[in-house]
Amino acid sequence: MAFLVMIIEICKSILSGNQAVSLVMKAGQCVIFWSTLMHASYPNTSEKHYRMGFATRYAPSYVDIYPNTDHVYEYGGNIPLDKFGCVIVSGQSRNTNNRIASHNLLDQPFIPL
Repeated sequence: MAFLVMIIEICKSILSGNQAVSLVMKAGQCVIFWSTLMHASYPNTSEKHYRMGFATRYAPSYVDIYPNTDHVYEYGGNIPLDKFGCVIVSGQSRNTNNRIASHNLLDQPFIPL
């Protein structure tokens, strides 16, 4: 129910002409948005020294994901791809250029639909 209330408040804010909308998140909550949405956050003031982010993108299996590299270099950072893998969410992939992940980092299997 809290999610529905949050959506209603966002819609009210947008309809009233605001260009930015604040989302106050409680511990354990998440927000899902389109990847091209401009977003930002205030500094993390919790006891933990991190925030968790989860990015997901869906692509047809013929698309090469991170081709010919073992690192991603962007925004001044260097992200190793040694733990990266594509997850088949439906059907099968015959693209041998993509690394397919069959298990998550806790060794739990991904089960295609």
